[in-house]
Amino acid sequence: MLTIITSDLHLGSPHCRREDFLAFLARLPAGCTLVLNGDTIDDPRTPLSADDEAALLAMGEPARGLRVLWLRGNHDDGYRPPASISQQVLAEVVLEGLLVTHGDRFDNLMPHGRWFIA
Repeated sequence: MLTIITSDLHLGSPHCRREDFLAFLARLPAGCTLVLNGDTIDDPRTPLSADDEAALLAMGEPARGLRVLWLRGNHDDGYRPPASISQQVLAEVVLEGLLVTHGDRFDNLMPHGRWFIA
């Protein structure tokens, strides 16, 4: 079974390449597993635009036949994806012996130095 891992989509950000992501989704074969490895949403406190919401929901369309695994990242921490996409948010997953997790789990600088981001 084919597994595709992607990260840092940042839906809701003006820098998100939503149209490129939708084109990417259209090329995925039915039955594959799509791992969203964190920061799928840019800011869980800001509502998504209609276009960003549509891109998000496109992953859960039954015709796509995708199995979607949603891994938490620091930007989307606390966001609950629609049930049509993922039933749970995971911190990590092991696929064929490969650990998949978002890099913020190993970051000791950013949680204590938000000034660094600015």
